[in-house]
Amino acid sequence: MVRTYQRKRDKPPPDLATLQRAVASIVKDGSSIRAAAENFGLKKSTVNDALRRYRAELDAQPDILETDKSPAKVLPSERRGFWQVFTREQEKQLTEYLKAASLMNHGLTGLSTRKLAYEFAVKLNKMRHLTNSLMSAIDKA
Repeated sequence: MVRTYQRKRDKPPPDLATLQRAVASIVKDGSSIRAAAENFGLKKSTVNDALRRYRAELDAQPDILETDKSPAKVLPSERRGFWQVFTREQEKQLTEYLKAASLMNHGLTGLSTRKLAYEFAVKLNKMRHLTNSLMSAIDKA
């Protein structure tokens, strides 16, 4: 078994500034993804991924980006991970509520905290789907 990873590709990853310029040309100038990729010497899939991250960030935080919607503000995306349900403001509201509840000696278990967060998400119409295991866990609580 190989103990050290050897990169198969000699070409370095694309520069973040180049990606930002490519996304800006798509968003502001209305050029196609393929044309922007050819103009900036990038792969079409790389530009498409960057554009998708840009649009997802705009959808997730419209209040923060109202002043400046440039790709440089949105596209630091080394951030990878799970789909985020709450905006930062909503998450802050939920944590303040949980802290206030713990100060009033209403200690919540992990399951009841998740149930409360789920109910908050349903109230805000943020849930995409509900799995059977999650539904059974909520019913048991």
